[in-house]
Amino acid sequence: MGAYEFGGEEWVPGAYPKAFSPIPSRQLPRPSISARFIRAIDADNYLGKMTFDGGLGHLNGGDWVCYRSVDFGSETSICHTNVAVDEKHAGGEVEFRLDHLNGTLIGTLTVANTGSFNKYADQSVPVTKTSGTHDLYMLFKGGTGIGTFAVFRFE
Repeated sequence: MGAYEFGGEEWVPGAYPKAFSPIPSRQLPRPSISARFIRAIDADNYLGKMTFDGGLGHLNGGDWVCYRSVDFGSETSICHTNVAVDEKHAGGEVEFRLDHLNGTLIGTLTVANTGSFNKYADQSVPVTKTSGTHDLYMLFKGGTGIGTFAVFRFE
């Protein structure tokens, strides 16, 4: 990105015209999303070499995703997810944390075998009663291929 400065004849890389001043994305307000239905591919931030094509996949231990401004309503106590994983890769875990990667742990899902990475099944885990609006972090633990996730639903 660059611009011509007013009155100048030279392209200045990284400069912006005075009428256009970008705002870093972290400063833009974002409406909250309902914890009742979170598409896995709609992560606001993440770490890892995962894929977002049709589902959140190719997850390995140490990877994480963040969903900003998740509205848990007046109280939720269970998380349902739609996930696919084969027998060889089953047993990985997903930690659900509030407001920070090291924030309050509200639940841990151990991903059970669904038969293949193309066969999705609903899996559930109890979570600590949670209310209000929080950033939701999911930290993946275990080996490679922890699962491919379609949605998360908190009730």
